Amino acid sequence: MCLMIDKPLMKKLFIVLLTVLMIPLQGFSGERNSRVSTLVYELSQADGVNVVQMGSIATSLMKKVIANSVDRNDPEELALLEAIKGVKRFTVIEYGDCDENTRNRLVRRLGRALNDEDLLMDIKDGGQQSMRLYGVVSDDGKTLKDFILHSPEGSALICLFGTISLDGVSKFIEER
Repeated sequence: MCLMIDKPLMKKLFIVLLTVLMIPLQGFSGERNSRVSTLVYELSQADGVNVVQMGSIATSLMKKVIANSVDRNDPEELALLEAIKGVKRFTVIEYGDCDENTRNRLVRRLGRALNDEDLLMDIKDGGQQSMRLYGVVSDDGKTLKDFILHSPEGSALICLFGTISLDGVSKFIEER
């Protein structure tokens, strides 16, 4: 199974992710992990849904491989490594291959499930596509917990569970 996200959308997602990580918000939702995980399981049962999940062990191994392959003299790579070191697991769902009725049902379910989450940003691209970004910034403003990106028109959901260092993201952006 190969998950394909077109290059312009991926660039937008990356830029939006970096942008949203700089927003100083507060709050915490302890139920986020279990609600979203339950929804991910339910969504993965539908025909035409592609799901990639990496649990804590696989994510830890992946981070070690990344850590061993970064150039220790490159501040940009070191900053990115610092930013992701708190991510415990992640999930990517792509549901563009579903029939229209199923896709609309999934979008409504995701909308209802994420409605109670902390919306960081809702971005509309000329009325054609939107991306909704969810997550919780710690009280001290140094970490983002459980980042969720949903693009209904792009038929994609990306969840990074754990913490993302906003200091690391800031350093990464400064190096770019």
